[in-house]
Amino acid sequence: MRFNPKAKKITGDKKVRIYYAEGDDGLQTDPNGSRHTEVLDLVGGDNVADVTDKGSRGLTQVSLEQVLAWDPDLILSWSNCYKKIKADPKWKTIKAIQDNKVYAVPSGPFNWFDRPPSVNRVLGLKWLGNLLYPEVYDYDIAEEVREFYKMFYHYDLTDEDITFLLKDAGGK
Repeated sequence: MRFNPKAKKITGDKKVRIYYAEGDDGLQTDPNGSRHTEVLDLVGGDNVADVTDKGSRGLTQVSLEQVLAWDPDLILSWSNCYKKIKADPKWKTIKAIQDNKVYAVPSGPFNWFDRPPSVNRVLGLKWLGNLLYPEVYDYDIAEEVREFYKMFYHYDLTDEDITFLLKDAGGK
């Protein structure tokens, strides 16, 4: 993991245990140290996925039984599997589902967490840090999103735009 002074404040049992659900059914993921979970590593999250790194391609197939055994505190998901995971009764015993801590990674105009690697990961660091550890990453996410889009995309977001971008992502 690269150096992040804020992440150093998050130690041991304070780390949120996270499963990154990818693919159509949420049963693909990436391990710690993967370039696909770099944002999670940088903010100090604890990736529960004990899987082999597949290199640049990523997307390691896992079973629901593995996810149940990992029993994450929080699930990050691609938007295409977010609603499926929340609605599927097979997932209901997972702590993150019971605690309603399942979030779709924002993806406008590109994913803020993973694919494709882009400048949006900078915004993803603030979004995810604030989602996981708001006492450490104390940001007004709506304002951060507004400033980011102005700076990088030369676009003035409306309040409705921000609400749309953060829908299902634990934001505004």
